Amino acid sequence: MVVAMRSMWPLVKPMQAKIDWVSFSLPLETDILSPDDLFQVADFKLQALGSGWYEQAKRRGICEHVNGRAPYRFALASADGGLRIFGGGPTETILYEFSGRGCDGMDDYAATSRLLSRVAERITRLDYAVDVRTGALPSDVSNACDTGHFRSISQIKSDTGETVYLGSPKSDRFSRIYRYNPPHPRHELIRLEFVFRRALAKSASQHYVNAGSWASFTALCGNTWGITHPIWQPEVETDERLTTESRSKASDKTVHWLYKQVAPALRRLIREDAISIADFLEHVYNNGQ
Repeated sequence: MVVAMRSMWPLVKPMQAKIDWVSFSLPLETDILSPDDLFQVADFKLQALGSGWYEQAKRRGICEHVNGRAPYRFALASADGGLRIFGGGPTETILYEFSGRGCDGMDDYAATSRLLSRVAERITRLDYAVDVRTGALPSDVSNACDTGHFRSISQIKSDTGETVYLGSPKSDRFSRIYRYNPPHPRHELIRLEFVFRRALAKSASQHYVNAGSWASFTALCGNTWGITHPIWQPEVETDERLTTESRSKASDKTVHWLYKQVAPALRRLIREDAISIADFLEHVYNNGQ
């Protein structure tokens, strides 16, 4: 594998990249019995991570109590929507979600890499965004992609703009390419977002930490999704892609069965008030005992 730096670049880089969403869970040693418990424990555990995540959370201001989300009973949210914290329930974890606004300030690669390295094995979702100042449309970019990488491609047009999905939005890894129409303040930019969930989020986080620079990770993402449009000009050239651990066909079939058959059955039972999703998840986490 050869990596070659480009020799000359304009003063204003045509591509700007950032972490745009990160969520991670931390293990609990005590029960969360109320929103106040969640606030105190969540604050303590962030401080225990060391400098970085605690300061990132504090920039969001005071978190208020909001409705929980299964499998968590309680939740806290900052006023600006940049941070949500979930706890209580059968998982014995606290979940921290930093949205795009919550990731503001994570502009330095070295500093961001240190933050991710502290929670890489606990990350549940990672979004990586690349903005390009161009007149190209999302469909222009997707039409130039090597479509052999992802079989599912969908397009959505509305009065506000255009979005193309490379890969299924329900999957653990997909790309979202979108552009706003005028007069939106970001209408001059096209954004390419790379979304990783669950095990693939952990893998992508480790790739990010090991990449050594924004440019290297950007190139890996572009190669993984087969992006070849001329607007895609990362500052390094490489033929490498993001690798993931292979899964067995049996596991893939089980996942398909869960989504296609189990999920609809659960949804019907919940609507009929025949089952509680919280009780069901507690049963799952307790190994069915």
